[in-house]
Amino acid sequence: MPDNNVTQRLQLLTYAIEKIERHQETFIHAIQDVENFYSRQNQDAFEFNQKQMWINDARTLKHIFRELVTLSTQLKKKISIMLPNFKTSKKDYSQLITTIERIYHYLQSLKSAYKRTTSELEFFRERNETEVNLLLNNLSSAFYEFYTSLEGILSSLLGSDGSLTKSSSNRIIKVNETEFHLLCSICGRIATSILIGIPKFDSKPQLLYKGITHATAYPLKHADAIFGLLEQETLQELHHYFIEVLKHVEGIDSYCPQCRSIYCSLHYKTEEIWDEGFYDYTIGRCPQNHERIIDD
Repeated sequence: MPDNNVTQRLQLLTYAIEKIERHQETFIHAIQDVENFYSRQNQDAFEFNQKQMWINDARTLKHIFRELVTLSTQLKKKISIMLPNFKTSKKDYSQLITTIERIYHYLQSLKSAYKRTTSELEFFRERNETEVNLLLNNLSSAFYEFYTSLEGILSSLLGSDGSLTKSSSNRIIKVNETEFHLLCSICGRIATSILIGIPKFDSKPQLLYKGITHATAYPLKHADAIFGLLEQETLQELHHYFIEVLKHVEGIDSYCPQCRSIYCSLHYKTEEIWDEGFYDYTIGRCPQNHERIIDD
């Protein structure tokens, strides 16, 4: 059940949601300006016939934002019902946590779409510097008007410090002989799963890796070695195995080599880098401010 500290944070969350509601039209308008800008450009101004693709990216950004606003407004109503008497059933409380986590992940999807759209605009900076700078400034100011406060309070609520979730002393959970979970050292959430399964577009079992930035399938011949390292809870050696044997140069994306700890997507802060509409790589920063490329 919520204590006074969490209750105060839930109240702060309602303020952050009210801010996103107040500024939604400004952000939608800024996105629409980008879409209109692309529509006015001749097809030959784009490389590889990207005009419609970039227009669609702007529309996707708008769609994700509207979904985020809808979810946030629904959550605000739930909180307003819950806060007066502080007596909430375990089921309702669990649903509240699930909704907050869902909004957090929508917010991160929104940030990714925002980064992609701004990187696409950069393509036109040299030929339309004044207009592109204005579009970028308007989009950026509208985005960060609500993003920073909402992300901060959601992280605070979902973190382990007086929050809705609790940390775990376990680092690795063995589900069975062919499935292991790596847990966040801060909150105990599942950060990475390694298991034997069948990939979506394949018919044969492979070793599946599901991390905080990507999912990958590896040949089944590596299963014994990896499961052996997981049994021994030797995270550093496991990380090196991914780098040296599997040739995945970033290793385990949820692992900080300097901390020798695992972090979930909430606590391993990620920053996607885009180049003119194309994904380049992701930088991860752990709670101790150790930074590295975790996906390339």
